[in-house]
Amino acid sequence: MVRLRTREAFAHGAEAVCYFRWRQAQFAKEQMHAGLLRPDSVAAEAYDEAAQVMEELAASPDVVAAQAPVAIMFDYDADAMWTVQPHGAGLSYFGLVFDWYRACRKLGLSVDILPPDAREFGEYALVLVPGMMHIPEDLKTALADADAQVILGPRTAARDTHFNIPTPLPPSWPDSDLTVSRVQSIRPDMPIDVDGGGQIMGYFEQVEGGGDVVLRTRDGAPMAVRCGPRVTYVAGWGDDLAHMRLIRALAPDLEVTEMPEGVRRRATGTEVFWFNYSTEDVEIEGVPLPSAGVLRHDV
Repeated sequence: MVRLRTREAFAHGAEAVCYFRWRQAQFAKEQMHAGLLRPDSVAAEAYDEAAQVMEELAASPDVVAAQAPVAIMFDYDADAMWTVQPHGAGLSYFGLVFDWYRACRKLGLSVDILPPDAREFGEYALVLVPGMMHIPEDLKTALADADAQVILGPRTAARDTHFNIPTPLPPSWPDSDLTVSRVQSIRPDMPIDVDGGGQIMGYFEQVEGGGDVVLRTRDGAPMAVRCGPRVTYVAGWGDDLAHMRLIRALAPDLEVTEMPEGVRRRATGTEVFWFNYSTEDVEIEGVPLPSAGVLRHDV
């Protein structure tokens, strides 16, 4: 696992990986915290893995950065807003963003993280803006004008800068009458089934107006609704299957490959990596990938 996590960090552009700790302490509170060396300075198990990584990196080309096909916008102000008003036990902005990130990675997609002041979206095929509770008007315009498919919600544009519910009601999207008319938290043991597969968990919004409905609940309530030519509002916190279905439906030009359980793919400018975090050996494009193993191909 030391080798696996180190290799993935460098594949994602890390400039350094530092291990804590070098030697297991003989004294004080951290005596039971393992290190690369035992307390007697003899190499521990992790030492050999760190040495192996060093040799592999020395023989490997430098990682060449490349824009990912998917971007997720992350806003620390939104995280603070969700902390103040989570609306349900266990709900958080970070958790929502991470669930969308996990769905992308399960489809073999590399993901860039964008700051909230980004206004240029270049050649991204898909931009995700889940749960960003305050969106300035110029960001709304930039997203509406982007060439990428854009996924919003839930709770996107739900508050103004003073944490008031704005009027017109959210999301108040350019050239759209889509309106969030009612919100509810959902008990963990009472998820809402999505028509065709997947579930809504934790949080769901009742919406009115808007354009075409992309996805509905099994009872017929809109879950994902168009509010622009390339913008879709998702009115619920979906599970992995629901999120993956939306990604496939809304960005059909993305080259996706559903990864085996525990396997993650990372593409750079010149290489493709696969990392196996599962306890089972798998096969990738006809090549064995053992548990905790790393596979690398040139592009």
